[in-house]
Amino acid sequence: MLLFWSGVAILCILAIAFIIWPLYARGQVNALSRNKLNVEFFHNRLAELEDSLKREEISATEFQELGKELQLALVSDADTDPNSRSFASRLPFFAAAIIIISSIFIYADFGFSIGSLDDLLLSKEIHRTTPHDIADMRGTLEKLEHRLKETPDNHDLRFLLARSWQGLSEYNKAVSEFQYLAERFPSDPALAVRLAGALFLLDLQTFTPRVRISINKALELAPNNVEMLELSAIYAFRQGDSNKANSLLRQALVHAEGLRADLIKQALADLSDSNNDLYELPKASPVNFRSLKILVEIGAEIEVGSSATVYVYARPYEGAQIPLALERLTIGQLPALVTLTSDQVMIEGMSLNDFDLVQLVARISENGVANASPEDFEVVSGGIDLREEHSVFHLTILNRRG
Repeated sequence: MLLFWSGVAILCILAIAFIIWPLYARGQVNALSRNKLNVEFFHNRLAELEDSLKREEISATEFQELGKELQLALVSDADTDPNSRSFASRLPFFAAAIIIISSIFIYADFGFSIGSLDDLLLSKEIHRTTPHDIADMRGTLEKLEHRLKETPDNHDLRFLLARSWQGLSEYNKAVSEFQYLAERFPSDPALAVRLAGALFLLDLQTFTPRVRISINKALELAPNNVEMLELSAIYAFRQGDSNKANSLLRQALVHAEGLRADLIKQALADLSDSNNDLYELPKASPVNFRSLKILVEIGAEIEVGSSATVYVYARPYEGAQIPLALERLTIGQLPALVTLTSDQVMIEGMSLNDFDLVQLVARISENGVANASPEDFEVVSGGIDLREEHSVFHLTILNRRG
């Protein structure tokens, strides 16, 4: 903010130097030129009178009277309308003041609100509060929503709001904003991909009709998008079409890089070993055996030490906070595909087989302590019904527990 107002002050000084001062100086030069011309006229006229006196065309008395009249005319002309001259000299300053006041009114919120200063400040506030303080982040996003009511056509600001709501796991609000943008930019592949991903998360990572439609739309606009190809492959697995799933994964592998490519290779290897769904339990498994697969990732904004520990576990939904199954990782292993099973019993009678409704938690402890702390980074899923079949769950750690 200080840098902004410093820039404003410098620009004002430059405006004075290059615009106002030349106008003011020109007025002073014009006044001096006029006075000089009047003096020259006086001397020329006086010389003519002296010549007339020498040629005895006028008497000495007439010469004296005409000389006095010339002197009075010179003095009178020099003092003519001093108020108008003073006003003219101040006119550039008045004009500059009017321009500044008009600009403030045009660009400020209490005026026409044409400027983008508030948008810039809100954007910086979002980046400053992410991901450390959820309460402050929500407050900033509410300011952003209020700003969008005043400037509903500010699509960049709306996109920032949608991404931020998704980062806070407010998928309903994120979908609403992405849907608004997608309707206005139906040919934008990035928006189509964002909308499909947000809908998938909102619908508890299940392939509802609207999720399938949005994925197909995204693939029409971005046929090589890795995320959409992966989701399409998962859906094909669940429908028992392993050949299509294999084809989609291989297409995604061509465009994937780094750890994402490694995960796809692992998925292809699993698919080649079995004709079963890649991300689900083998159908020959006992009915009392349950497992969950979770892809755990860390947000780009998170900065933690290399000694930090990652806990991934399932717990009863809206019940006891005791883990039913738990895996421990190091921060360097992320992103990672984690499998939680009913065999990972920590307390007798407290396993995945004993609860039908659970939720997943991924937490980063910088000090490695198992007990949760407000300083830990954490993400929590919604309710998951273990009586239904599920594909891989995605958990991205973005915020502190608060």
